[in-house]
Amino acid sequence: MSNPLKKAGVWCLVVLLLLSSCRPNPTKESGMDPEISSPPVRILFLGNSLTAGYGLEDPLLGFPSLLRERLDQANYQVDILNAGISGETSSGGRQRLPYLLTTIPDILVLELGINDALQGYPPDSTYDELAAILKRVQSVNPQVRVLLIGFVPSDIPWEAINPAWPMVYQKLATTFNVTLVPSILQDLPAEALLPDGIHPNAAGYQAIAAQLWPLLTALLQRG
Repeated sequence: MSNPLKKAGVWCLVVLLLLSSCRPNPTKESGMDPEISSPPVRILFLGNSLTAGYGLEDPLLGFPSLLRERLDQANYQVDILNAGISGETSSGGRQRLPYLLTTIPDILVLELGINDALQGYPPDSTYDELAAILKRVQSVNPQVRVLLIGFVPSDIPWEAINPAWPMVYQKLATTFNVTLVPSILQDLPAEALLPDGIHPNAAGYQAIAAQLWPLLTALLQRG
């Protein structure tokens, strides 16, 4: 003889299973796996003393670190490599590139060339070196987004600089379809610079970070 209580228990279990199967699954509804998150965006800053934070007591006051701070506050997931070296030329940057590309960047912030001008290199040779950098980075990541930082002759007030230099960066920006910042120094007031008249102080780097912030976030949103 069957047990009525046992039979009722079985039916209750069946009903509960049916009801649970009818509930919406938030994972399926959203199409997202809660265990999977997007990997951080890798940003490579390749530059000279302006990128390295020359003259600052704390290198964390340089513009790459200040931008990292802003990105963290805005909840962007990023990994940043600051490959700025004081005195670096475009040729030196190109020679370091194979090592730097052991981790492939999603965004490249390229700030080289002003030391080439100071050392008397012709603009055409710098164009070739920077073009080689961009070609190499685009070859390992065709979707890489680039922020190219140039300079203008007035950034170096004590030297007679070839007026053709800005054209180097304009041509690169057009040829490689990258975002160009003609200069990060030309709008800085004297009080935002160190006594040498070219390197920013802490206030100057804050101004540079503010200048680059909308351009960098635009590149992030393009991803």
